[in-house]
Amino acid sequence: MIERRRYADGLATLAEGRAVPARVAEWAAEHGLPTLGWAREYGRFRPGRSPWAVLAYAHPAGLAVRVDVYSARAERPTTRLRPSGGRAADRFVRFAGPRDGQSGSELLIEVSPAAADPALPGLGPVLAELTEGHIVRYRPGKRCTLRGQTTSGPRFVKVAPGGAAVMADAALLWGVRSALPFAVAEPHGWDEQTNSAWYGVVPGRPIAHDVLGCNGAAVAVRLAAALAALARAAIAPSRTEGPCEQLARSRRAAGRAAAAVPDLRKPLRAILADLERAHAGLRPRPLMPVHGAPHMHQWLDHGIKDGSRRLGLIDFDRLALGEPELDLATFLAELDAEPSRQVSMIDIEAAAVAGFEDNGVPLDPARLALYRAHKRLAKVARAACSLRPDGGDRALRHLGSVEAALARS
Repeated sequence: MIERRRYADGLATLAEGRAVPARVAEWAAEHGLPTLGWAREYGRFRPGRSPWAVLAYAHPAGLAVRVDVYSARAERPTTRLRPSGGRAADRFVRFAGPRDGQSGSELLIEVSPAAADPALPGLGPVLAELTEGHIVRYRPGKRCTLRGQTTSGPRFVKVAPGGAAVMADAALLWGVRSALPFAVAEPHGWDEQTNSAWYGVVPGRPIAHDVLGCNGAAVAVRLAAALAALARAAIAPSRTEGPCEQLARSRRAAGRAAAAVPDLRKPLRAILADLERAHAGLRPRPLMPVHGAPHMHQWLDHGIKDGSRRLGLIDFDRLALGEPELDLATFLAELDAEPSRQVSMIDIEAAAVAGFEDNGVPLDPARLALYRAHKRLAKVARAACSLRPDGGDRALRHLGSVEAALARS
């Protein structure tokens, strides 16, 4: 784990938990914002790059900031974040880590508002356009979801490059909404100037608690039945997320993991070869509409309609033509490591499979095992690229779960 060892002091400083929160609170005070209540929502280790760590902190008031972490030996970057609201870009602050006096443990920490993210130049204008604009989810350099009021009513807005095709697919889905057993958000257009997609709001109560509760298997049946209805929908999304695309995604994940933890390179190479052989051994079949990321937090209890309880499903950014086993594997992957789950994974998986098959979408156990292996490989990559000092060890331990899923395929 040579790469992670090079950053061991810096990772230990971040894990200690004082440096970044202190700088975020200081930055907030400088800008007249609340100093308490900030929480980390995102963090990535980027070995060999500058900054070598990028984090996002959020506040319940709908605020978000980006935090860039540099080595004390590194020079200030030549490309500065855009000033926001006329303010100068924020200064660096030096922190010494647990091994004070050693340059390797000293960090340069820079805090900037999300609206100054150079990869999302439309974020500031969108925030200015919304009344009571509230940042819901921010991923530095990638995307930001907001909620706010307009003269036409409440809106969710997603600021991210390349969203025009996503909005076109959302319009397809809206066109068949009467045939779906769940509610979806009404699309309200794509703004090319700000790279923003505008949607209505799906009313409802999050059901993640229900999925994890004692009735989790029954809830899984309902969610799977809804995904089966989506798979049968008469739409043809513009994107494809079939076996080839999933293999490409896993190759990228393996590359990130090996860059952070070189000890992973050889076993990941073998796993990728096994995945490729397993996919090649399956007979091709027609692709169907898939959500692409139906995590439990994407589902809502939409209320009762026509005497039965109705679901809501949000975030169709990955709507594509794919294999239904991808949707089920994605749903199951999130539950695998949930310590509060009250129903066994065996029972939840069996219930979800029944939900698909009882609603006209048969599943292939070998394909399901393969997609579960892909999802577990993604977990290896997340551990390897995490800011935890033991991220490399955790990634190596997770390899066993990938191999176990492959053994079932």
